Amino acid sequence: MINRASFKYIFTFVLLICAYSLFDAITYEFNFLFNTPRQYLDLNMTSNRNSCIIDDAVFYTDVEKQKVNHEWYVKVGKTWHNTSDVKHLDTVLVLNDPTDSIITYKFLPDFHQSRFGHEFESVHPEFFYSDYTDSIGSYVGIYKHSFKVDQPVKIKHTNCVSDECNLKTLYYKLRLEIFETHANLKRITQQTFTKSSTLLLEEYLLDDIIYFKSPMLYIPFPLSNKGYMFTGDILKPHFVHGMYYFILVHTPSDIRKIGEVIACDENGVLLSVGYKKTPNMRIHLKRLKEDSQYYFAYIKYNKTHSRDLINDVEYQMIINNQDNAVSYNIFDKQVFINLSQMLSKFEIDES
Repeated sequence: MINRASFKYIFTFVLLICAYSLFDAITYEFNFLFNTPRQYLDLNMTSNRNSCIIDDAVFYTDVEKQKVNHEWYVKVGKTWHNTSDVKHLDTVLVLNDPTDSIITYKFLPDFHQSRFGHEFESVHPEFFYSDYTDSIGSYVGIYKHSFKVDQPVKIKHTNCVSDECNLKTLYYKLRLEIFETHANLKRITQQTFTKSSTLLLEEYLLDDIIYFKSPMLYIPFPLSNKGYMFTGDILKPHFVHGMYYFILVHTPSDIRKIGEVIACDENGVLLSVGYKKTPNMRIHLKRLKEDSQYYFAYIKYNKTHSRDLINDVEYQMIINNQDNAVSYNIFDKQVFINLSQMLSKFEIDES
């Protein structure tokens, strides 16, 4: 019979294991409750905010292509849209009643859902620009949208007999249960307290947070409240230029209070914003074109200095250069080529 002291010891030990598992799952691997600020754009971002309502969802796949590409589509209005989590769809779908010239599928009753979240997958510029070169960079913040199909977490059971294996199995199952519980709570909360729609929105505000160390800002001419922000680490030795990324940023209108001039040419001006790091900024995704499934990421940078960091001579140089500048649309490849050429002129100290 377990005495009171032994019971207290066992209870404390179990409580510590549970607390550690909860802390580890939330803050390190699964990142549920806390959206940890990052210094880069994720290649994949998901959101359950502003979910899309699709009653009696109908799915379609090209059987021949599906074997290779695993592509499934869901019908929204009169248009077929990509879905994510395609690897498990064949286990939650059943053949639909034939009502069209193509074979369609619907949810099995146990897996039915009418609210769909969103997944955004980064698109490499090589796909987006037909004449891609390394000067454009590896990622420019353009994403392809897919509808997110909920997938219950499957807890694996292993046949263990040793005490050590049983303890590891219990810990593994506990982590997954925490993951499933918090993931579902977060999904339900976001879907409940944000406005849903029956079509894709023009813009989504994500929970993802980004910041930059030694931030630099490139503003192409003619001057506007839009530029491209990236880390100043790009000017450090051994930084791989072809891999750097930047993000479109909305800035205050008065460029003189944003930062100091680092370089300026006939295409744009490069600024150092004068802070060791930026504030944490939430990521927005806005539709690239009407009815497009492609979105571009941007942030809002509102921080300014109390005094002008650009003197009159520098400001006049900027005005003179922009008067003869060619205007490009956002994400025009020439903007990134111009920026790359400007950065290549810096002499990097290898010491």
